[in-house]
Amino acid sequence: MTKDLAFEVLKILSMPDIELFKMFNTVKLRKGSGISQFELAFLLGQRVFYVRDYERPDHTLILGHGENNTLRCIFDCGLDEIVPISLPKYAIRILHALDENGNKNFKVQRGYDDKIWEDDIDLVIGDEPKELELPIKSDVTQENVQDWIDSVYQAGYFNIPKSALQIFHECKKFFKDYVRPLFIANALQTYTKKKKAPRIVRLRDKLNDYDVFANEQFAEMGFLRIKVTNYISNDFPGFVKAEFTDIAGNLHIIEEKAPVLTDQFWDENTTYPRWALIPGKLLERRTEIFTTKTGKEKKRKIIKISLEKPWGIYDINDETVFEVLDMDVVG
Repeated sequence: MTKDLAFEVLKILSMPDIELFKMFNTVKLRKGSGISQFELAFLLGQRVFYVRDYERPDHTLILGHGENNTLRCIFDCGLDEIVPISLPKYAIRILHALDENGNKNFKVQRGYDDKIWEDDIDLVIGDEPKELELPIKSDVTQENVQDWIDSVYQAGYFNIPKSALQIFHECKKFFKDYVRPLFIANALQTYTKKKKAPRIVRLRDKLNDYDVFANEQFAEMGFLRIKVTNYISNDFPGFVKAEFTDIAGNLHIIEEKAPVLTDQFWDENTTYPRWALIPGKLLERRTEIFTTKTGKEKKRKIIKISLEKPWGIYDINDETVFEVLDMDVVG
């Protein structure tokens, strides 16, 4: 934080106290893990300044329940370390100031019965530069990560959409060491910023509300979300049963080879259900207006998708074309 700034008390109107202390906990966990604001936004699958805005006490952005669980996976912690069970007995106030670059800086102060305010030295919040590298313990370099991304791309890793968090965990598993998320983001940009192949495209998973990365060959296609319910055969290379529901509420069953649906190892000992994404050609997008049982008019987005290409997937009735809700299709 820049010294000698003219701080003023900030009136907090944007969030309740429980969300404010949840934000404080997230900041401490993030910095304790050596993760910058940009890196956490990347792992959450959100825009560049998402976490910067979240950590501004004068902002209205609040993380939802799904993001709470994602934070647990990132920081390997319990939910109570993120969401406070109860509020502390001391009062707090927040002061804010702008530095010479126009960045926001905040100070958090504690107040007790004597009404003397003291700076919370364990909590410093404010805008961070995108390329900030907080201290971590790791021998993995940017070049190491780039080589790994290059190798998995060539092996078809991005033929199935991957979230940033999934890439992060699998990269750490490969190196058996912590990996700076910024290195993964930079390595992916060598593909996403290209104008010519080979490229990786960023798609939006609308149901989970985060970005995923996929091979460019699927850029003009969509990925239908299906629920893999059980393992049905050890006949090589192993078969699973999956299902999804169309807009009419009809349940469709797919029986398919496990390696077609995932690049993970699934067998009879795997815990089900699991979710998978399968590519298909988008035939039509439309918006329908329907009336609820209470008489209200609502809109829903519908996608017609064919699974015949590129992988030739059929349901057990040999159907390949389906109408599903937009939120069930990534892309």
